[in-house]
Amino acid sequence: MSLNATTLARPKLTDDIRITLTEPACIAPRMFALVDAEWMLVASNLLIPTVGVVPGYNGTTAGPHGVNAPVIFGIPYDFVNVGLVPWGVVTSQSFGASGAITGPHGPGTVPVANALMYLTSPTAGAFTLAAPGKDQQNQLTFATTTPAASTLVFPTLGAGGASVNKTATFPAGGTGVITLKAQGGFWVPQATAGAGGVVVA
Repeated sequence: MSLNATTLARPKLTDDIRITLTEPACIAPRMFALVDAEWMLVASNLLIPTVGVVPGYNGTTAGPHGVNAPVIFGIPYDFVNVGLVPWGVVTSQSFGASGAITGPHGPGTVPVANALMYLTSPTAGAFTLAAPGKDQQNQLTFATTTPAASTLVFPTLGAGGASVNKTATFPAGGTGVITLKAQGGFWVPQATAGAGGVVVA
């Protein structure tokens, strides 16, 4: 067999035990599903296109994922990296519509762990990230997975120690990546990558 690629048809909340797929085709119990960087064990396919899952499987952390988040599923033997969690990554999240980037526990929270953050809006997205706590030291890596260009506004350290908002603009084509590190109550850009690069201004 081979792996199948699809997307989430509806957002998944952190504690959800069901996900809805746009193309569920041949998904079956005991298969693995990889949503962003979260592994799930498929438990039931009786309500296709909605399938029952065991979230946060294989040492990963359950998290929320937005509509259009990429999903790879198949039998365990077809995956080349089953059991591997990228170094330092605690969780992953995706955001399918413009708005605030929040932690795994929803509105009013800021991500506090190292995480992969996918911006999956099918159209040009406009996202905002609130300031981290002064004691936070985590890193967030943002990537786009759709052809639309998106922006991310975040507070960083300005002249004289004042907070200033910066805008990261991701290129069209789903290739832009930027890493932000929490430091002293601000987000500090660490690196950008991708064709055309992410522009911070």
